Amino acid sequence: MSPIRPHLLILTLPLILFLPAIAEAQAWANLTPTQKEALAPLSAEWNTLQHEQRRRLVNLAKHYPKLDAEHKQRMHYRLKEWSKLTPEQRERAREKFQAFNKVPSETRNQVKDMIRQQEAAKLKLPATNQVVLSDDMP
Repeated sequence: MSPIRPHLLILTLPLILFLPAIAEAQAWANLTPTQKEALAPLSAEWNTLQHEQRRRLVNLAKHYPKLDAEHKQRMHYRLKEWSKLTPEQRERAREKFQAFNKVPSETRNQVKDMIRQQEAAKLKLPATNQVVLSDDMP
């Protein structure tokens, strides 16, 4: 056995032993109540997500308690929409995001403002279209 192999074994053995614990720590049941609240739109599919996706989302959830109600609603809306995408659509969205980051920041900010206005209009739409039932109706 070459002198490198025992070193590789020593380095990989802890990783192999702790991988199940790392994966279990990321399971939906092991998230904190705050993390579950932040990531609620993904609850049904959480345990099917790849480890790296879970790690990024848990990191995102750290900011959730600091958000105001409108930003929390926006985050849930975006997570819900993301969860509806197929893997191919998600990949295409990532590619678009990378291309968008190459656009000059002034143009990017204008587009972001426009998108925020559209999202705000979508989020408020159901509230304005509710049917009001009155007790005085015949």
